[in-house]
Amino acid sequence: MGDLAVFVDANVLIYAALSNSAFHQIARERLISFAGSNKILCISNQVIREYLSGMSRTLLNARQYDPTLLANDVSIMQRQYTVLEETIITRQNLLNLLGRFTTGGKQVHDANIVATMQQYGISQLLTNNVDDFKRFDSLITLIPLIEQL
Repeated sequence: MGDLAVFVDANVLIYAALSNSAFHQIARERLISFAGSNKILCISNQVIREYLSGMSRTLLNARQYDPTLLANDVSIMQRQYTVLEETIITRQNLLNLLGRFTTGGKQVHDANIVATMQQYGISQLLTNNVDDFKRFDSLITLIPLIEQL
């Protein structure tokens, strides 16, 4: 997939879905812009799980939780994005990353995203959590949701 693909982090999808988020408009604009430039937008099942976790927590707090709506969101994502499967290669890449970079706890999830990207030859990651991925910037190109001044 190479330079034709951009991996999309769950936080970008969550912001795009939450109309009351301060990042809603920019997330939608960035996703539309990449899609319009013929980039292949990719996610993984991990990103879908993270989306469901974040959205269900947000919706529960707002007393608006509806699992049917979340299932619909996933159905739409599966049509809009290329969902990359994790395989034994992903796990091997992850173990390699854990050996090369100091990574532990929740950071393992970030390393797994990079491992998935490596498996499919994707170098670009769209995220609002740039700091979480800086340790891997020798391997991937970080595309911040919001450009830093």
